[in-house]
Amino acid sequence: MVYAYGNGIGYLPRPFKTMSTQCVYCGVRNPEAAKYCRRCGCFFPLDVAKESPFRVRLVKRWQFVRTWHVTDADREFELNYNGYGFGYETVSIDGVECARRTGWGVMSQQYVFTHYDHRFVISVALPWWGEGLALVSRLKFVRVEIDGHIVYQEGKPPMRPLPETRSVLEKVQAPLHVRSIMRRGEPRKVSQYVALVGAIVAGIVLITCAAVHCSTFFGVDLIDEFPMVWSLHVITMGMFIFAACCSRKHSEVSKDSKHNPFPHAPTWMKALTSVLFAYAFINFAAFMFRSSEGTPEHRNNGTYAIMNHGEFVREIDEHEFHLGQARVIRLFSGHWMMFNAAAMSMLCSKYRSPSADGALSKADDQPMAVS
Repeated sequence: MVYAYGNGIGYLPRPFKTMSTQCVYCGVRNPEAAKYCRRCGCFFPLDVAKESPFRVRLVKRWQFVRTWHVTDADREFELNYNGYGFGYETVSIDGVECARRTGWGVMSQQYVFTHYDHRFVISVALPWWGEGLALVSRLKFVRVEIDGHIVYQEGKPPMRPLPETRSVLEKVQAPLHVRSIMRRGEPRKVSQYVALVGAIVAGIVLITCAAVHCSTFFGVDLIDEFPMVWSLHVITMGMFIFAACCSRKHSEVSKDSKHNPFPHAPTWMKALTSVLFAYAFINFAAFMFRSSEGTPEHRNNGTYAIMNHGEFVREIDEHEFHLGQARVIRLFSGHWMMFNAAAMSMLCSKYRSPSADGALSKADDQPMAVS
């Protein structure tokens, strides 16, 4: 029989080649000798079954997240890379952190750590243009190596060498990795409970400042109706100084805190602090624009006026005076929210840190198995 190949009407389909290699991610079957998946580009290491006892199966794939199910003859576990940290990326096994990169900059890294006497190397890379535009980029290369054998790879390796991020115990050649985040049930220091109380107080003050800030948009003049509102300024500065002192003490024993003031705080708390930090500057710019003429003052003769460095600009009515007073409180409360959110994040990070009260004790110096 003679076949006419093509895509038009009346043409018979081209004979399909024998497929034997199935992609672990998208499920598409590929030719037996294929090195890459024809749909998603996942790399097929053909010699894994012969050289490594580990079997790796990709179970989750997002923009900057990869999760693999790893098995061998003795055990099985979940290996995860998470690039969505605010100022950091982590590699974990069964939810226990094994390696972390902190700081702003290049996300393309090699993470090196040990687990049950096996050496793991997780390599990730973004496009060269994606380092500065991570939100619109994605991982173009991911590789998992166990004891020198490539057990998973997607994409083509970059031409440039990747910087290494090693676990703390990798540098001192410890056999197993100590848990970097305290688990439930472990004893905590007294200073950690003090930090927890401080974080709760900072959260309450933050909510109060947010309520004060929102009231100004309705024209409420709290300076006139409730002069004690200025006590929030003293409380906020006191909370921030207390949190900064605790964070500074913690940074002396924590490598992560040298570049990140709250490395162990929840992600939502870090995001809230960043949003309020940006909003404080926007709020300040809006106040300077609205108050370009000057600030409202109540003169001795009972009238109201706009004064600019002691000079009379124009006379205003009582309603406009109270609106100007509300804008002043709006300016200060925007900064109060930022400082309280930062204090809450720093204190919460100290509470969740395993070394919040100093260096690890002698009992903690022994390596712990990741279960």
